[in-house]
Parts: sequence; C-alpha cells; structure tokens
Amino acid sequence: MWKVESISTYFISIVTLLASVWCTPLLAREYVLEDKKIIIPEYPNAFNPSIVRWNDELLLSFRISNPANDMETFIGLCWLDENFKLNKEKKIQFLKTELFTRAVLTSAQDARLLTVDDKLYIVYNDASITGALLPRRMYVAELNYVDDTFEIVHAEIMQSYEGASLQRWEKNWVPFDYEGNLLLAYSIAPHKVLYPILGTSVCETFAFSVSTKPWKFGELRGGTPALICDDEYLSFFHSYDALGSRRYLMGAYTFSLDPPFELTAMSDIAIPTEGRIAFPGGFLVSKKYIWLVYGMNDERMRVMKIDRHAFMDTLKPVSAI
Repeated sequence: MWKVESISTYFISIVTLLASVWCTPLLAREYVLEDKKIIIPEYPNAFNPSIVRWNDELLLSFRISNPANDMETFIGLCWLDENFKLNKEKKIQFLKTELFTRAVLTSAQDARLLTVDDKLYIVYNDASITGALLPRRMYVAELNYVDDTFEIVHAEIMQSYEGASLQRWEKNWVPFDYEGNLLLAYSIAPHKVLYPILGTSVCETFAFSVSTKPWKFGELRGGTPALICDDEYLSFFHSYDALGSRRYLMGAYTFSLDPPFELTAMSDIAIPTEGRIAFPGGFLVSKKYIWLVYGMNDERMRVMKIDRHAFMDTLKPVSAI
C-alpha cells in the first residue's frame, strides 16, 4: 500500500501538471463567448480559413488536400451567412493558382483575404521551382468577381527582398492596408514590414522596429491580416511551442498606425482552443465583438466569437528596444 505521504506527493504532482497545462488558458476563457465549427458539407476536411467582408457578404477561403496525394493542395472560396453557415445558393469555387507557377503539382496553401483601397486581394504561399515543392514563396494576387466567379488578375511571386534565401520556406507574411497601399509584415519580432512593388516581384523594406515581447511559447509566426482596431492595427499570430506542450498556439499583437509600425501590445498567454494545432487566418471586428476564423488540427475550420474589449484588455504593453 502507498503511504499517505506518497499519495499526497502524487496528488500534488498531478495537480501541478494539470495547472501547468490548463491554468494559463483558463485565465483567458472569459473573453471567448462562443467557439463553433464552420462546416462545408461537400468538403468536411477543409481547414486553415481566412475571411473578409466583401460586397456586404462574408467570403471565406479554405485549404483542402488531394486525398490521394496530400502534397497537392487547393484554395477554395465560398460564401457564408451572418451565422457563419455555408450560403448554399452560391457556388463553391477553387482558384486556378497553377496558372501562375511552374510547379508540377498544385500546392497553393493558407490564403489570407483582405481589401486594400476597395480592391480584393489574396496572399498565399506556393511552390516556385519546376518539378519541386521547394522553396515555397509568397504570392500576391488581386481577385476580380465576374459572373459569380472569382478570377485571379495576376498572381505575383514575392521573390526579391532583403534577406531572401533559397533555403528558407516563406509561408506566413502578414498583409495589411496602409493608406490604400498593400504592405506585408515579414516578421513580428523584429517587426519587419515590406512594400511589394507589384509587377516586379520585388519587395522593398518599408519599416523596421524591435520591441520587447511577453510571448514565451516559441517563435512568433504570422497569422491573420492586420486590421485597424481601436486606433491601431490588430493581428492574430501562431507559434510552435516545441519545448512545452508541442502545440501550435494562438495569440495576438497590436502595432502603431504609422511607420515604423512599432509593436504596442501582445498576448502573454495563449488563446484557448481544444486542438493541438490552431492556425488563425482571418477575423472580422465590430464595436463589441471579434470573430476569429482558424484551422484546427489541419482537418477542420472553426470560428471564435470574442468579447472585443475584454480581449484587448488582456494584451500586455510592449516597448521599443
């Protein structure tokens, strides 16, 4: 039989372990008002969504893989109603991204949708070399909507920029609209912002700043486009917590409206989710709420309704270095 001391020690160890895993997310749960699936019946395994309000309707992008070859991936578009349910009166469409890359397999991934000066843009990553899936690069394209069909005007590879390397995959740049210009945040910490000179495949470094950061759960990686919220930009990021829970975790950060776009605040604890892989791709914001769409475990899509003011109050101020 176990001694009382052993039972007590065992109990304390279990409680400590559970606390380390769950207490941090539990502290953040009060601002999450609802978290539900986004279901496309024809494509139940769609994942990694993005969202934008376009022509007063909700447009959703998503990623699916070929069941016979998961290296072959596609970007789909569909319309949702205000309850984030599929609008069955409008068709589901897949973009012809293969027309703009020389890769053998269609491998477009993880689109982000945003509007810039009333134009609709899509930013995604894809292969860049004939016959290979490496290296992956970012693509920027304007979308036209004609006869109930979206067309890519021109998908341009972002190939020449400061620090470009053939050894590095490029997947999670953060797009945002700055005074009617499309900008791309290459990294969060440091916050390096690029200006794509469309028509040239060249990006110029537009702004650069370094700040303290309270996030301790792995490398910060891009997530959603950045939108203006409370007189600053807001974006949701993800990180891979390799040393801790081995999960993709979500958080958020804000940055100033003007160059050099210094970080102003950031999450210090993860936004609570049920799965091990959470990948934020887009959000909508109103006076009271934020609706965050994200991929779960590379197999489904979810939307989280967040109390805007309660959530923004959880972000911790950061300062320039």
